Amino acid sequence: MLPKGKFVRIDPSNPDAVARCDRSGQLCNYNDLVKQYEYRGSGLVWTGLYVNKYFLDKPNPQGMNPLIKRDPVSLEHPRPWQTLQDTPIEIEGKLNVTENEPWAWRDGKDA
Repeated sequence: MLPKGKFVRIDPSNPDAVARCDRSGQLCNYNDLVKQYEYRGSGLVWTGLYVNKYFLDKPNPQGMNPLIKRDPVSLEHPRPWQTLQDTPIEIEGKLNVTENEPWAWRDGKDA
């Protein structure tokens, strides 16, 4: 018989195949090997590894492409609200500014 590993169970009356785990390198029963999957792009993809079921990693959905929503359809003829704003008005070559803007020039002098 082959040397046994920690994860090998051999029944002498019904022997089973022994294989090596791609992740840990330990001997195990062939029936205990499963395919390792991970998320890539839009779904699960087989990595090509046969791994002992004790060393199997749960696929992390972080590897998936994010779903991006489409932009909303714009209006054909938008009608924005008309607002009254305090805007500077130039009167006779001088900038007339409201009291809401103390940093602005008033009558050619600093405020």
